[in-house]
Amino acid sequence: HASEEEVYRAGVAWVKARDPPLSETEVAELLARVRFALLPPALLREVKAEPLLDTRAGNRMLLEAPGSYMNSKPPRTRSGMMKLYVVGGRGGRDGKSRLCSAEVFGLGGAWEKLPAMATGRASTVAVTVDGKLYAVGGYGSGGPAGGHASVLESVERYNPVAMGWEAMAPMMEARSFHGAAVLDGKLYAVCGEGSGGETLGSVERYDLAANAWEAVA
Repeated sequence: HASEEEVYRAGVAWVKARDPPLSETEVAELLARVRFALLPPALLREVKAEPLLDTRAGNRMLLEAPGSYMNSKPPRTRSGMMKLYVVGGRGGRDGKSRLCSAEVFGLGGAWEKLPAMATGRASTVAVTVDGKLYAVGGYGSGGPAGGHASVLESVERYNPVAMGWEAMAPMMEARSFHGAAVLDGKLYAVCGEGSGGETLGSVERYDLAANAWEAVA
């Protein structure tokens, strides 16, 4: 899970990158999802100096921050997800085309299109790590024979600040219908279906700092 500081920094960075900028109400709705009582006290000076919080709603949020004279309430629990993503899938009348599209359901209560991925993929998995969205593996549009879908080892990452996708190191094995999880800041790809249609029992782990995968099981 992301720390509350990571949630705060990702929210502020996303708001500042928006063009056109969000309204004061929209900014308040987004930053209200941050549990300020769980921010590290060392961050308090920076948080209080943030111009986005220099509003009536922002001042109310800061009453929750560590060291506030009114901070006597327990931290709020986080209900639900800040954002819901859908990535790739199947399209076309015959359902055989692989989609490059991605969408996000945000705080405004509506779906918003994201930039398209470089590769269309279905039966992929998508996870967020450190505020970035990863699309891992899945089925591509066509294999060497041209008529059948190919299983992908490729990985793409969406940066909401830069508002674009970038290619990351590919997995060691091509996978679709697999599982994925984040543990201790590392991304795991688990089992799935391989490039020959076989069922995989392997697990590999992605190190974000090294941009590299390694086998773990």
